[in-house]
Amino acid sequence: MNLTSWRWASFWLKQIFPAKSAVCAIALATCLLTLSLPAHAEQGDNDHCAAPPVSTITSPLAGAQIGGATTYTITGTASSAGTGVLKVKVSTNGGKSWHLATDTSGNASWTSWNFTWKMSSNKADDDGDIDPDEKKVIKDGSYVIMSRAKSHHGCVETAGPGVTVIVDNTEPVTSASAAGYVFASVTATSPVSVTLSASDGAGSGVADGSPEYCVDTADTCAPNLAYSAAINVTCAPGSICTQYVRYHSLDRAGNSGAVQSSLVKQNVLDLQAPVTTASPAGGRSGNL
Repeated sequence: MNLTSWRWASFWLKQIFPAKSAVCAIALATCLLTLSLPAHAEQGDNDHCAAPPVSTITSPLAGAQIGGATTYTITGTASSAGTGVLKVKVSTNGGKSWHLATDTSGNASWTSWNFTWKMSSNKADDDGDIDPDEKKVIKDGSYVIMSRAKSHHGCVETAGPGVTVIVDNTEPVTSASAAGYVFASVTATSPVSVTLSASDGAGSGVADGSPEYCVDTADTCAPNLAYSAAINVTCAPGSICTQYVRYHSLDRAGNSGAVQSSLVKQNVLDLQAPVTTASPAGGRSGNL
């Protein structure tokens, strides 16, 4: 509000409310000043702050991989020299939006606080009604978590770079293939060489030691062998074999893919060398 506007406002107030012009002028000035504040004024004016408050995120740590959760609790600490902390806000999108944390100190000091990060929410249908059985999960990828404290004197912390984490709520995908062979078909070849591959999209990545596999004849074994090279499924000569290669993968966030199986059928009876015998007519052999 500039000086000219103030003079005009005072003049008209005196004309309308001559007995209470001072009170009205103060009220009007307060209203106009509030309306003229910039949008970022909630962050406080730190010109008078010798030492703004400080907040720290204690969990998660930088580089953490978060997965398999509908909510995640972010924790931290805060302090302010002399004046005390009024509140702490948290951002999970690099400072684009902020949400009030919860004081867990027990004495309103905000020396400890937490914030519940919702990893999923209920979806709304076309009519806007909330469906309790349908969940909207946040996308996998990198997220920057930041915190910002405000003191009782209105001093606001300048948020730092924050903590970058990986959110991964998607199971890794594992697939199997065998060169020259179609699973569940019958082959006379032994061994059949089965290759596994796994991917985790934009998530945390496939965990070390994955995929895991096992081979059995009942399709019930639990994959417990770390895959490192092609799996040779063998069948002894002269045999008919039905075997299952079972496999799955884990990612670094702890998500486990469902166990899958690929059927290998082998008929190697015709791999036996034929045996030929001979006998002379009349039942005798040898030189005459």
